[in-house]
Amino acid sequence: LPSSARIVTVIVGLALLGITVWLESNKTLADNPASNPQAQPVSVVETPLVNPASDDSSALSTTTSTSPTQNTESDEAERLYSSLGEAKTWELVLQEPFDNNDNNWGLWNIDDEMNTQNIQIDRGVFSWELSIKQPNQYYLEIAPVTSLSDFYFSVKTKRVGQPTADQVNQAIWGIIFRRQGDKYYSFVINDLQEYSLWFHDSTGWTELVGNTISSLVNKEFSNELTVIADQNEITFFINGVPIKSITDSNLSEGNIGLYAGLNYVDDKVTFEFDDLEIRQKP
Repeated sequence: LPSSARIVTVIVGLALLGITVWLESNKTLADNPASNPQAQPVSVVETPLVNPASDDSSALSTTTSTSPTQNTESDEAERLYSSLGEAKTWELVLQEPFDNNDNNWGLWNIDDEMNTQNIQIDRGVFSWELSIKQPNQYYLEIAPVTSLSDFYFSVKTKRVGQPTADQVNQAIWGIIFRRQGDKYYSFVINDLQEYSLWFHDSTGWTELVGNTISSLVNKEFSNELTVIADQNEITFFINGVPIKSITDSNLSEGNIGLYAGLNYVDDKVTFEFDDLEIRQKP
């Protein structure tokens, strides 16, 4: 694949400016292929859609008046919470506590010129240790289920340890879905408390939702990432709160899996995934 650059600019107030350059990887590994989002835009800060009954003051509007826009957002939040409740009743495909490997996940132990990976199920979690020898390496782990069209997919995930001060945007991780060969969607978070959504194919990456700062992304503990795909509507949740719903028709079905990557040579990070659940629409 050709080299590409990814520039992430994060604005906190007007005081902090950080730029990280991302380069495209050339390495692929069967069902564990390297991949990398291309150039990205300025990050934005966004208030998530919130259940009107929520007591999360960090996510609620500070205004006391009610505008037509607020009513619209409230109605949309109610609709998405309703869709989440319904999706949790769909047919169960896989409920994975990672107590063992009875479901035959691909447990990699790789050491080559591009990276070192040690993937195992340990202490009740899916543990993915990654160290890279070339900059900007990204990999997929495909879940042991058949191709799905309309589904509910949720998993809890965190990175072990904290990034160093001079490499704050060293890691990106999350989930992929509707994968068909080199085509798939990725819903990821990073060290900067950002989430984003991408579509990947043989030509590279297409941004569907740019890097967006969210207080819902926990820097120290696990984050529950959830995707509901129902025909062309794809809805995303972080820790049970709906953050975005989009319409996209690039892919209608495919495999589901996990995503992990690093930016800096010799960095070593462990990503953990747990309490994975997949359901399909009847």
